[in-house]
Amino acid sequence: MGIARGALTLLLALWIGLLPVSQATAQNEPTGASAFAHVQHLAETIGPRVTGTAAERQAAEYLAVQLRQYGYPVEFHSFQFPFFEARQVQVQVTGASPRTVTAEALFLTASTPPSGIEAEVVAVGLGRPEDYEGRRVTGAIVLAERGVITFREKAANAAARGAVAIIVYNNQPGIIAGTLQQRSDIPAVTVSQEDGRQLLEAAQRGGGDEQGLRAALRRDLPNFMQPREIRWTERMPLNPNGKIDRAALRAEMA
Repeated sequence: MGIARGALTLLLALWIGLLPVSQATAQNEPTGASAFAHVQHLAETIGPRVTGTAAERQAAEYLAVQLRQYGYPVEFHSFQFPFFEARQVQVQVTGASPRTVTAEALFLTASTPPSGIEAEVVAVGLGRPEDYEGRRVTGAIVLAERGVITFREKAANAAARGAVAIIVYNNQPGIIAGTLQQRSDIPAVTVSQEDGRQLLEAAQRGGGDEQGLRAALRRDLPNFMQPREIRWTERMPLNPNGKIDRAALRAEMA
């Protein structure tokens, strides 16, 4: 996931002072038709006037010309303002079956490092404080379902418990855009209900992902306890007493 923030300059055309209407020339008298022509020029000829873009500057200059024709002095004032833009959003599943998941950045999310964030995914239900009970999420990416509490609260709860990012999946078909209302401490994105359920299933079964498992082990265990080799099994063999049959397990792993 890659998010970037910056600042743009807003160019604003405004009139200063008022001149008596009698000083305006008769040919510049405003009419309904001329007002509609201005709207058409701004909306259709120039088009969307996003702040900081060439179209915004063109619209400001157009308005300045019109105001000057009515005899008003015009000045341009520039100032800076907080600006948010998601320049790149990417969620990738690593491991034996890598794939890319379509995601939307939540408005005002924090950015990831340039190299992104790779971590274990831990499902946390709806992301409420009580949903974290019994779950260790420090250093993990949490996966929460949309609903009950706001995106902002979900992100704040995840950050407070040491998560490095949060993915919120929709509670109905399709993906959804949203806002955090204020800048978050960790990156936050949304994915569709379909992709979210697939991530949830993989997280609940452990994913069969050696890279993800090793990342979790590195987080929780010292170096001397790290396994040299990892093998997967559908179930642990048990002896008649219900305990792990170590001999059978060694034979199965041989």
